[in-house]
Amino acid sequence: MSAARPLGRSTTRRGLLAAAGSAALLATGGCGLLGGSRVSGANDKVEQATIRVGTLPTTEYAPLALAVRRGYFQHEGLEVQIIPATDGSAALSSLIGGDYDVALSSYVPLLAAHARGAADLRIVADSGAAAPGTAVVVVPADSPVRDPAELAGKVIGVSAIGTVSELLVKAGLSTRGVAGRDVRLVPMSFPNMPAALAQGRLDAALLTEPFITVATREGSARTLFDAAVGPAERLPLSGYGATSRFVRDNPRTLAAFQRGLTRATLESRDRRVVEPLLPEIARISPEVAAETKLVDFHTVPDGAQVQRVADLMHRFGFLDRPLDAGTMIAAHP
Repeated sequence: MSAARPLGRSTTRRGLLAAAGSAALLATGGCGLLGGSRVSGANDKVEQATIRVGTLPTTEYAPLALAVRRGYFQHEGLEVQIIPATDGSAALSSLIGGDYDVALSSYVPLLAAHARGAADLRIVADSGAAAPGTAVVVVPADSPVRDPAELAGKVIGVSAIGTVSELLVKAGLSTRGVAGRDVRLVPMSFPNMPAALAQGRLDAALLTEPFITVATREGSARTLFDAAVGPAERLPLSGYGATSRFVRDNPRTLAAFQRGLTRATLESRDRRVVEPLLPEIARISPEVAAETKLVDFHTVPDGAQVQRVADLMHRFGFLDRPLDAGTMIAAHP
């Protein structure tokens, strides 16, 4: 999600802006909303008693929020400080720069950075895979476009260039006879997309939840097609990355993080557990939360599934050469 300048506040965009602002709220007071706190040093369970985890303002990080709230990391002798990032690329940059110990990122920039030698990265935990209705291409509610093939020559908004948002658009259009070179992709933050659609600055946009639900409820957009079909069906969207150095130097710390996150992720597969969290972590109403579709939450990275992402990246020009994604997956307790 690109850090575009927010537009003026309007009634139709209030819900979207609030959803995007959730991450900033979580940063206040060092995870005060979810019960996390920062301590220093090590203990008899871990090498590093506090880790900084960069997150994205999406429903995909609900299991992490749940783990913090329920004290699963504290049980492992670990404190997790949640730090918000605007999009996967920004989270990854902060990880490589040392601002984060672990970062939730879409797989596309994570794999690309490793393949290009920007950093030696490892996938330490999975996050979520696309489920029906969780990543869709929308058009203005009154748009004459009814067929995806009609998007040729159009301007389409994506959260950021070089992320899974761009990959989903290109993969989705390719199955409908439209090549990526036939459209113009414009990076824009999700909350700003509905206004850009209404003003004619975008002909279409790729949205994820909860922004899909908010936009459709407010009547600012309608779904043209589900991007998570065909080659992108059930595609892994994001995972938690760390540098190989952090993985090597902090095996007990990493294992504690993985155990706490896995426990919460398994519980998050019950919608009744996640839905009550959404108004707080996504700053949406309970009514919107009730309609928000959830990704498929995963725990241990599946090498074959992550390889699907790498193969699509090579197919659509994100990578110059094939990448063996399995070599990036860290050991899991």
